[in-house]
Amino acid sequence: MTSMSCPFCSVFLCQSAEKPLIDTEEIAVLIDAEPFTPGHFLVVPKTHVTELCFCDETLLNLVMHWTKKIAIELQSMDEVKGVSIFQNNGQVSGNHVAHLHWHVIARFSRDEMAIKWSIPETENDKQLWVQRHNQATTAVINMQKTFEIRKPLSISEYRQWIELVNKSLNEKGCEFMGRNLPVSLSLASEWARQVEQESQIALVAISNSVVVGGCHLAKGFDRKSHCGTLSILVDHDYRSYGVGSKLIRKMIDFSYPVGIRRIFAEPIVNNYAAINLLLKCGFVIEGIQRGKILMENGDSFDCYSMAYLF
Repeated sequence: MTSMSCPFCSVFLCQSAEKPLIDTEEIAVLIDAEPFTPGHFLVVPKTHVTELCFCDETLLNLVMHWTKKIAIELQSMDEVKGVSIFQNNGQVSGNHVAHLHWHVIARFSRDEMAIKWSIPETENDKQLWVQRHNQATTAVINMQKTFEIRKPLSISEYRQWIELVNKSLNEKGCEFMGRNLPVSLSLASEWARQVEQESQIALVAISNSVVVGGCHLAKGFDRKSHCGTLSILVDHDYRSYGVGSKLIRKMIDFSYPVGIRRIFAEPIVNNYAAINLLLKCGFVIEGIQRGKILMENGDSFDCYSMAYLF
């Protein structure tokens, strides 16, 4: 998506004489029109995103990839003594182009580039500074999600888990415990019974009495009784806080004492977050299953066969 009034988008649409130094499908690198130093570059996503808070994680990772590469290249130059990297949001921050971009600036001895730090002078200014500082500090502290991992303790928690599953099943390509259709809340009692009879193992992540994630292991039978099939799900608001890895590692701890020696997982091949999470927890990719998941609309998805061996 581009904006006709955006100067960066006009470059990407070839409506400007300026040409990117680096031009990929998703990212462009430009020379700053008013450089602070001889070596001031802009890393710009081609998607028209106005501020950092609207940038998705995949695009952000690409921007950081190129920002790091440019910084490394600049710092390899003899006269460059360091690199400044910054990104502004909103006009008050000094941003004059409402299109997300990062500044990567080569720093030289006595280059005279400086950021002016304001120091409150009057008592009222000092009190306002402290008030704003405390508000900002509290907001950052509250970003840290707290949770505990344990077995479900009530039917209510199983119901919350099912509601979380159904919420995620609405996403294209999502599948949980072999399902891609909504799960009836009436199954909460059945899940609880199966866990109580030890034919399944269930763990939940609880935050403020709310289920924000779940991990399920279905045990095999007969000659596969030493195997278990893993399913895991974490609420969007709690991803990237370590919930998934703690659920899996706790499930591994629970599995060995009950005779499980091999845990299967079958993430969709483009579910990079799940694949990386499983690799991080010790799983290995053993193969690929073509067309494993079939959605109601006829779309099919390949899945990796991944396993953890004790």
